[in-house]
Amino acid sequence: MDTTNKLDNQAKTPRWKTLILLCLAVYPTINLVGLLFSPLVSGWPIWLATLLTLPITMVIVSYAILPLLTRLLARWLNS
Repeated sequence: MDTTNKLDNQAKTPRWKTLILLCLAVYPTINLVGLLFSPLVSGWPIWLATLLTLPITMVIVSYAILPLLTRLLARWLNS
């Protein structure tokens, strides 16, 4: 079975829709994580605070928010 033909025949989500999906996922998550961790990192240098909050944000976005939004917006993404 040739998987290349299968991939070529599948509909691809336009990049602009992917960008909107990422903005919907990342922006609120960054703000929420920043708000929750601000008491802990308030006196830290910005690079160190970012070093802590960025991986937390990326895990939340990658494993929770993006799969949820992808399911909720699947019809729009594939239209």
